[in-house]
Formats: sequence, C-alpha cells, structure tokens
Amino acid sequence: MSWKDFVKQGFRNHLPGLVQSTVGLGTEFTLEAHGVSPELASEVSVIAAMATKQVTDRVQSAYDKATVLRVAIAPDKSVTPCWFVYAMPVENKRVQAAVQAVAPRIWLSEQTALLYAEHAAWSDMGLKRPALVMADKPATGELYGGLDHLAWDSRRHLGMSYESIAQKPVPFGPYVLGELPSGEVIAWRPVLTPQGVRVGTLSVTHDCDVSDAPLTFSSITAAKRVLNVRKLPKPIDVVVLPASLEAELQLDELNGLIRVSAQPRIWPGDPLTIIPDPKRNLDPDPVLLHPDWYVSQGEDGSAWAWRPVGLNQVQFARTYGQDGIVGDAKWPSVGRCLRDLGRIGQFGQEHPTLSFSPVIALAPKPARGLRL
Repeated sequence: MSWKDFVKQGFRNHLPGLVQSTVGLGTEFTLEAHGVSPELASEVSVIAAMATKQVTDRVQSAYDKATVLRVAIAPDKSVTPCWFVYAMPVENKRVQAAVQAVAPRIWLSEQTALLYAEHAAWSDMGLKRPALVMADKPATGELYGGLDHLAWDSRRHLGMSYESIAQKPVPFGPYVLGELPSGEVIAWRPVLTPQGVRVGTLSVTHDCDVSDAPLTFSSITAAKRVLNVRKLPKPIDVVVLPASLEAELQLDELNGLIRVSAQPRIWPGDPLTIIPDPKRNLDPDPVLLHPDWYVSQGEDGSAWAWRPVGLNQVQFARTYGQDGIVGDAKWPSVGRCLRDLGRIGQFGQEHPTLSFSPVIALAPKPARGLRL
C-alpha cells in the first residue's frame, strides 16, 4: 500500500468520528394535524442534520456505489397521494433501469420520504448506503413511469399493513439536549412520521417517542450519563428546546410533566351495520393495503371514509362540519376525500371491491366535508 493509499484509508476509517458541527436543513414541515405551525416545526429541521456528517456520508457512499435510491410518488389514483422509495442496481458504475428492492414504508410527504431515503431506507432494505438519492420529476414524458409502476406493484403486494409499516416513527439524526423553563434537562431527536418531522424524546420506556412524557434530568451531565448507560449516541454540543416541543409539554394535576397533542381532525363513529354492495367493475387483482381509512363512493357520487370493525359492520369517519355540528364526514368525490385525508396525516385507499354509504336512517346528519 502506497503512502497516499494509506492516508486515504485512514481518512475513510476515522472521518465519521470527527463529526461535531450542525447546520439547518432549511426545509419546512407541515404539522397541522398536531396543532403545530410550520414556523415552529421548522426548528426541528434546524438541528436535525449535521452538515459535516452529510458530507461524510457522501464521501463514504462514493466507495460503495452499490445502489441508487429513487423517491417516487405512488402511481395509484385509488390511494392518498403518497411517496415511497425503491433501489436501482449499479453495475460497472452504470445505473440499471431495474428495481432491485422496495422500501416497506409509505410517506404522505415527499420531503419526509426524501429524508427517509437519505437516513433509513437503505437499511430497511438490507442494502449498503446508496451512492445517490434521486427525487426528480421529468418535465415531459415518462422517464421513470415504467419503473415506478413496477416498484409500486411490488410494494403493494408485500402483504404488510400501512399501520404497521408507516405509523411507527423513525428516529434519525443526533440526540440534542433541551433545557426546560424549570431548569431541568431533556434529551430529544428528530423523528420521521407520516405527518412530517416531529420531535421525539427520551422517556422511561422508549429511547425516542413522540407521545410519552420525557425523562427529566437535573443537569446536562446527568442526561449524558443516562444516554451512555442506555448505549445511545452522545448528544451534539448544542442545548436547545424546540418551541414546537415546549408547546406540547404541560404539568398535570400532580405537577408531573406530560406531553399533549391536538385533538384529531376526524375520528371513527359508532359501529353501523351495512349491506355490502360489490362494485360492478371489480379489480381483477385487488390488494387491500389496510389503510387508516377505506373510501367508498355513494350513489350520488359523494365519498365516505370508513373502517371495518366486524362482520358487515363499519365505523364511518366523523368530523365537525362547517356549522360546527358533529356528523359523518362527506366529501364531494373520492379524489377529494383521498387528498384531504393525506393533508391531515391519514392514509386512505378506495376500496377495490366494495362501495356503500351510511344507512341514513341510522346515521347522524352528515357534516359536509372536512374543515381544513
């Protein structure tokens, strides 16, 4: 090995350990479903990524060149607009027009899907760190159209429910310490969720959770000690508490710290007995993705969102109508329903084989659409 090769090898081996500084991603995240404004939520992205580490990752990936990841929108009009990630193989330094593997998670935000591709998708697929992540959209033509369809078809036949593969938060980036107004310290890190990027905290039972009350420490030293005991990465040398997280932390009646979130925009109503109405033009190869909500079209062309709860029993989505009255949520079309569900962080799928609406005699007065 020459002296130059020896230096290059040492650079590759030790560069990751030199990473210390931080910069912002400069991206915005919509967290309306949790009552957090984009301005406050953007604080998460400021601390979320380490610029030097990003450079390191790219240097490291230059030596792998095993795969290229693509972030694509699902080419399926029967589901909420969503994004997924798949890998294309690289042979002799040339990217092949083929699907090597498909990541198991679905995202309702392209930005979140891109962060997932950069930080976790390759690991989920059992691949080496990618040489490149792409999320481009051809201005004309269908450059990736065939591959996107092939990858999505593979993805939807994985037999995994949306709830089990996308609702579970995916932590990424470094731990950061935050100081509460009381002077106590908590440990947090960014987390990918279907609604976007949120703040996860170190709790009694979880290393990173978006709903548990965070563990509090008397000092920065004590917080670092617990991270070390749990064998978690050391926090970066920055102390900051995101305003979005501070707004969710409150004291209960016993003066204990709890974490609260906004009330849901829609929720399931009481179980109703329905008479299934099979669609006339059945999908020859139906695939149920087990989403948050199935969507069906009524006789007048309107759309209803529902969940199965038993034999011939479903719960229809309920919400506050424009007049403030609670009722079954009704949309003017299936497409509008799917888009609205995605905007509030809920994944929907038009049911491929059934179509029905609430039994009006048994259901409350409909509330016309979601107030977004």
